[in-house]
Amino acid sequence: MVCALAAHGATVWLNGRDRASLAHAVAQAATAGQAVGGSAHALPFDVTEEVATSHIAEPGRNRRSRPGTRL
Repeated sequence: MVCALAAHGATVWLNGRDRASLAHAVAQAATAGQAVGGSAHALPFDVTEEVATSHIAEPGRNRRSRPGTRL
């Protein structure tokens, strides 16, 4: 699904604990979206760790979103 969204021009954020698997998934999505302006980004953290989840919106706040989208 993430690759399909990126292939239609979406910016997608993927979460995972295993950095190698996450990097692979991000690379696949980025490749799928490359021709149409889609992009993929990693958020490597464990959602069960409260400290880690307190900062999940930070990367998105520092990037431009497309018109009509919200973080």
